[in-house]
Amino acid sequence: MINLLVDASIYLEVEAGFNNYYQLTVRSRIFYAKPSLTAQGLVQPGYKHIHVLNRYTNAPMSNDLEIQRQGTINVMMYIFPRQFGLHNVFTSQVDPTITSQKFQDYTLREEEIAPYFRTKAGDTGSRMPKIPKRLRGYTEELVKRLQVLHGRCSYIELLKHHCPCTFDRPSRTRKPRTKKSLISSRKLRPSQHPKTVSYYQCAPSQKHSELGLSSTQAPALPYHKSLVELATPSSQVSSFCQAVLSKIIPRDFWGDDTVQKRNKSTIMRSVDSFIRLRRFETMSLHEITQNMKVSVR
Repeated sequence: MINLLVDASIYLEVEAGFNNYYQLTVRSRIFYAKPSLTAQGLVQPGYKHIHVLNRYTNAPMSNDLEIQRQGTINVMMYIFPRQFGLHNVFTSQVDPTITSQKFQDYTLREEEIAPYFRTKAGDTGSRMPKIPKRLRGYTEELVKRLQVLHGRCSYIELLKHHCPCTFDRPSRTRKPRTKKSLISSRKLRPSQHPKTVSYYQCAPSQKHSELGLSSTQAPALPYHKSLVELATPSSQVSSFCQAVLSKIIPRDFWGDDTVQKRNKSTIMRSVDSFIRLRRFETMSLHEITQNMKVSVR
């Protein structure tokens, strides 16, 4: 039962049969997901290394424009799968032999996308799939902009700012010396330094007391009676997620100038509501897009 709770979802034991359980919720990836780790074993903030934005980066200084465009098209296939005829949550059926979840996991779909880039017999060079008409032009430029903003976003700094940890030690910054202190130090004579001379002549125990514990020992960590006290409040998590979305999503993705502010605030409120949901509460696509407005160019 512990493995089911940690690795899968929340189940209820059924009286009929032996060791039969009924699945109550499919939100296992939210409540029981494991964090992605770096090579040093530290928690990696932001998206996982297998995320499409981390696998297809758009370097502005790169000379290979063909590889850049191929990566942009791959990202577009993940964002708009229905337009490319790929498996999606709107019109496709979930294969029960692949997953027991209500929705299919679209983290890795390279096997499904690979035939679109496969060259035909006799062709030289790589093959680019045909972009749907409604996604050509400015939409492709927005996806490129999304890749660039994702590469520039410092997820770890946003995490430290919005979700500070009590065990993080404050960075020791050296205070800059002012011009007045520099001038006064130059005017002092060697005979005017009795404190410095007496310091080096005092006992070792006295030296330790004068230096203080801050230079030799780390500051004491705060005491917590329960592990629950170390949990990050949902308000801070919501603030971090909204800050990330504001950083990486291009402004024109929210619509025209007349509806940008309204649509962005609508999505941000939905993000906050989604994070504050309880274990058995759900959110529909209708609730997210209910107050959004569509602008036609």
